Amino acid sequence: MKKKGLSLVVTSLLLIVLVFVAVSIIWVFVSKIITDATEGSESCLGILEKVSINNDYTCYNETSEGMELQFSINIDDIDIDELLISVSSEGSSESFKISNTEARIDNLKNYPDRTELIKLPGKNAGKTYLFNMSGTGLTGQPDLIEIAPIINENQCEVSDSLNEIDDCALFG
Repeated sequence: MKKKGLSLVVTSLLLIVLVFVAVSIIWVFVSKIITDATEGSESCLGILEKVSINNDYTCYNETSEGMELQFSINIDDIDIDELLISVSSEGSSESFKISNTEARIDNLKNYPDRTELIKLPGKNAGKTYLFNMSGTGLTGQPDLIEIAPIINENQCEVSDSLNEIDDCALFG
């Protein structure tokens, strides 16, 4: 009886082809995951100092209605969809979003006219807002404000924060 079998060279070539096909199939799935993950982060590249808190117009004020935080946002030459703002006081925090579309936001008004339709400043512009902390769970003076842009439905990292917020009476 004669035994027929594949030569060692043919077997090696088949193994190499099988490995190549398996790696190609895996790469298709991995590259899709990598592409999806980087698309969100690409929209946030280069915005580090383009969305900021204007320290000169950010302060708190105790009024008859309670504690009020006045804060000013500057947006440079960049398009953002929304801005997530987080205010902290004595271990508690309150967050809200301001978008490019005018809307009413609880406890937030424009400064100085105190109108209630809130909208982000446009490109290369700034805007000041009043946040009534008394209408929230926050007590005491604010000790931190952070802002994080949202671009193409992707929330970017915090672009600016301020942890020493002065009393508005000092600017008198």
